[in-house]
Amino acid sequence: MKAGPTTKGKRAKEALEKSEGRAQLIFENMRDNAWLMDMDLKTTWASPSTVRTRGFKPEELQGSTLDRHMTPASMTRLMELIAKRLSPDDLADKRREVVIEGDFEFYRKDGTAFWGDTVATLLRKRDGTPEGFLFVVRDITERTRAGEEANRQKEILQRLFDNIPVMITYFDETGAIKMVNREIVKKLGWSFEEWQTEDVLAKSYPDPDALKEVLDFMKNKPIGWKDFKTTTKNGTVIDTTFTNLILSDGVSIGIGRDITERKRAEATIQASEARYRMLVENAGEAIIVAQDGLLKFVNQTTLNMTGYSETELISRPFPEFIHPDDRERVVASYWKRLAGKPAQSRYDVRLLTRAGGFKWVEIGAALIDWEGRPATLNFLTDISDRHKAEEVIQASLREKEVMLREIHHRVKNNMQVISSLFNLQAGKTTSPEYREIL
Repeated sequence: MKAGPTTKGKRAKEALEKSEGRAQLIFENMRDNAWLMDMDLKTTWASPSTVRTRGFKPEELQGSTLDRHMTPASMTRLMELIAKRLSPDDLADKRREVVIEGDFEFYRKDGTAFWGDTVATLLRKRDGTPEGFLFVVRDITERTRAGEEANRQKEILQRLFDNIPVMITYFDETGAIKMVNREIVKKLGWSFEEWQTEDVLAKSYPDPDALKEVLDFMKNKPIGWKDFKTTTKNGTVIDTTFTNLILSDGVSIGIGRDITERKRAEATIQASEARYRMLVENAGEAIIVAQDGLLKFVNQTTLNMTGYSETELISRPFPEFIHPDDRERVVASYWKRLAGKPAQSRYDVRLLTRAGGFKWVEIGAALIDWEGRPATLNFLTDISDRHKAEEVIQASLREKEVMLREIHHRVKNNMQVISSLFNLQAGKTTSPEYREIL
């Protein structure tokens, strides 16, 4: 049985009502702002979402113009786009679809503004005549903030890239240079354009082996820093050091520094250390550094004087090498000096040798800083010969003293005999004059 015209019309009406109901449901619950404006750009309808997102009631926007919706700058830009898109040809072509898209700034009811991703679509009647515009706006405040933050970070990184006082190269997996910063241009002399159009690496490392070493370093991307001799555009060779940072896409960033001055300073220090070491090693005195009661440094003269090797001396307690009779005095002086108390500056002690004997030495000590901690610097002069000479002199003096005592004793005895003879003779004479003389 076929449905009659009345039944078909009823079904069509029900379908239309159902479709309109769905559209109404969508508009009432959509997150985006939506409103209709006529060709005079006056609001004819606004979705309920304007209450949630902008604070306006739909009826409050009824009849309002663009200046109620948008900030002046955004409104001016939108009007320019509308004028550009709605040319006579666009209006005349009833099938032409006109859509204007962009980010514009809109007002909320409380006066604050937000950025919205906007789509304005030209609406036409059934006969194609322009009827108005449908505006759909999505709040992109967070996205805009994120974009602004991303742009700010990009600007910061760009400023760092351009102004940081280190050389930076940006190269791909093959080692081809894609970008360089100002510092490397300033240090090496080649311009940004030359880095893009010329093989600057080959000119910076004219030696084939050196160039291969650099390219291998860039391609293999080992961890850590590596030093190179780099030739500048004017032919000067400078010392540089580079390391690589690998990005997730395989592209790498090379970071380098000019270490020419540092290398010069290191060479100067090394030369100075070599001179001082030569002086220390060839000094006529034994030089010893003691710290925490242990030997930390000895020079060659110390080894020659004691007969021990450096390995046998270093890190052993220094009292082990002092004669037992002198040990207490030396240790007491050492700890007094470390404590900052007055201590005997120079004194004689006996230094034990590897052969089992000892040598007399004169010790002179001073408090120093050794590797960041207090220690004593000790100078030992071999005075064994002097002590032997003093012993010989003392023995000679002792012999002479014995001889003098013996002579004195004998002379004294002889004088007593002579005195007795004089007394006897005086007793026998009768002459007063002779008696007086005797």
